[in-house]
Amino acid sequence: MFFDSSLEWNWQIFDFETATFGAPLLVFSSAIFWREKLFESMHIPIDKFLRCMHRIETGYRATISYHNSTHATDVLHGAYVFSHCEILQNNLSDLERVALYFAASIHDHQHPGVSNVFLIAKQDPLAVLYSDRSVLEQHHLASAFAVLNSPECNFTADWDPATRKSFRDLVIELVLATDLKLQAELMTVWKTRVECFDVRLSTDRTMMLKLIMKASDVANPSKELPIYREWIERIMQEFFEQGDEERRLGLPISPYCDSAQPNLPGSQVGFMTWIVLPLYEAIHQVMPLPVQIGQLRSSFEYWKATQAAAQATAAAAAAVVSPSQIPEEGKQPKEKPNKFDEPLSPVIVRSNKNYSSDSNDSEDDAAVQSSSTTGVTQALLPDRIPSLTQGPGR
Repeated sequence: MFFDSSLEWNWQIFDFETATFGAPLLVFSSAIFWREKLFESMHIPIDKFLRCMHRIETGYRATISYHNSTHATDVLHGAYVFSHCEILQNNLSDLERVALYFAASIHDHQHPGVSNVFLIAKQDPLAVLYSDRSVLEQHHLASAFAVLNSPECNFTADWDPATRKSFRDLVIELVLATDLKLQAELMTVWKTRVECFDVRLSTDRTMMLKLIMKASDVANPSKELPIYREWIERIMQEFFEQGDEERRLGLPISPYCDSAQPNLPGSQVGFMTWIVLPLYEAIHQVMPLPVQIGQLRSSFEYWKATQAAAQATAAAAAAVVSPSQIPEEGKQPKEKPNKFDEPLSPVIVRSNKNYSSDSNDSEDDAAVQSSSTTGVTQALLPDRIPSLTQGPGR
């Protein structure tokens, strides 16, 4: 049942999590390798592959609410769906598919449930080891390749050295690309290639694989609302736990991690504005994504409306007159200065970008017209990505 619908974008990942008794990554990775005949074409011993993926899955901590093996399976599912889009389906080599699927499976291996920013601020041994550069991403790679390189798990052992090196190089590139701090750099490079993108060139395919790895990693807002909201609950629990630890250690609390001042609508609007929408629109330029873009617009409008309602409620509460503002008997309230007596300030005209179009946001399947996404793309320049990318995203 699950595998019959596995190419659907709104695949029921949480039902699959339950059905596989907490081993979704092992089951799903094995199924797609078998379905695509990668065991045969790449001469992969099934016993070593199964042993490897089992150990990779156990390297994800079940006690962590978001960055666990279910999230890894969800990213693998996204990469699987993207790789079957028309432009890539018949143009990826089997080696590229194996590298993409393995990279998606290991991309958060041994994730501690806190961000790079937290580890660096805490001067964690991992941050010291990796010199504050893509700390978690480098650790995911090192720990996963340690599993793969053990003799009983090394399903690449029979490959020739050149093939093994190509596989390793591509996996490293794809996992490092998931560092949100590097998105501006990646998008800048993409802009130089998008007009002349040629899927027959390995360099262009690698660039596209990096983009779909990132898109799979941040795909939650592009899913139907029930799936999206479950992911939000899980990630916010993780964020608040990090914020509580930052408070205990006397560190600055990362954006959206303060459980005393939650701002769920703001976090989602910011995440989609600066990260998800520009990324999906970039891919959409060469690989049409009507389902994903349609749901992204819908989700964006949902959270914008929720944010506006929350702000209106806060403003109404602030407008209530407190007892201290009522003048005492016999005293006249202090007159406010006449605004017309004040010097005029220069008028600043700001552009109002319309992000709504007709729908918007994370998880849907509405048809997309390219003209309705241009306004968002032009307004959201990667070099304007704020501290959100340095916050709790990883």
